[in-house]
Amino acid sequence: MANRIVQLVGIAALALVLTMFAQTAWADDPPGAKLFQTYCASCHGEAGKGGFGPAIGTEKFLGGHDDASMIKTTSEGVAAKGMPAWSKANGGSLSDDQIAEIIAYLRSLSPGSSSTVATSAPTAVPTSATAPTVAVIVQSRLTLAQATGKNGAVVLKATLTGEDGKPIEGAAISFSRATSFGNLDLGSAKTDSQGLAALTVAEVPSAARQVVAAFKGDKSSAASKSALRLEPSDQAVAANGAEVNNAQLSMDEPLLSPDGSLITPNPPLVPATLFVMVVLGVWSIYALVVYQLFRVRKAGVVENKVNTLTFRQ
Repeated sequence: MANRIVQLVGIAALALVLTMFAQTAWADDPPGAKLFQTYCASCHGEAGKGGFGPAIGTEKFLGGHDDASMIKTTSEGVAAKGMPAWSKANGGSLSDDQIAEIIAYLRSLSPGSSSTVATSAPTAVPTSATAPTVAVIVQSRLTLAQATGKNGAVVLKATLTGEDGKPIEGAAISFSRATSFGNLDLGSAKTDSQGLAALTVAEVPSAARQVVAAFKGDKSSAASKSALRLEPSDQAVAANGAEVNNAQLSMDEPLLSPDGSLITPNPPLVPATLFVMVVLGVWSIYALVVYQLFRVRKAGVVENKVNTLTFRQ
């Protein structure tokens, strides 16, 4: 028994020494190694040797990627491959300095690899590894008006310009209308050389409804949107209360026709059928519950009567 205790004490002491040694070795590691172990090793393996993710600590990988590209990938992520964006500017957990320390640690794993990659044409290398190149995003302004097209059709006219007032061409503008069951997608159109995107509305509600035109933004322009009250008349009232004069448009070809909602005279068949089935199903469940409660109550009353008769006898 005494020998067994001595062995257990020895094992515990050895484990303590190994733990202290591991902690000391971890404390001696550079900051980049600690950050890599915390945030990257679970996918890319110890020292970047590979795991669920690719091996990024090998001489082959480091020799084919410069610091700027690795910083960009780490900062912005690769959504198609499941790589998250790690920079705080993109919603991640790491600062630019911490990302630079991780890249420096990876580079130290292969001292023979270069931090720059030779190309056929000279490329500009950032002087600071902590600040990847960011594209300049300019503000955009979207205006929306209602106009009358051929045969009296209602046409939505959205005009997109930059902060300098110049039209933005080739931008996708989406149109939607608020209904009692959420927003209804009316369709989309791209702006022409004048920054104009037009959509013919096939169905106009009898009551005024708000219509929203939205530009989601792109690599050079920020997102913007505008709204107005859609009227089945020859004049539209903008969301801010200002009147917008109608104009005959040259783009009158209808795009995507809007579907009716459940409260229109001719609701779409599939959504209406599903809605009716859901309502009937809910009421059927209520009826079943009430029926079961009634049976339980009735059985309890009968049992009480039987017990009373038995007691009297």
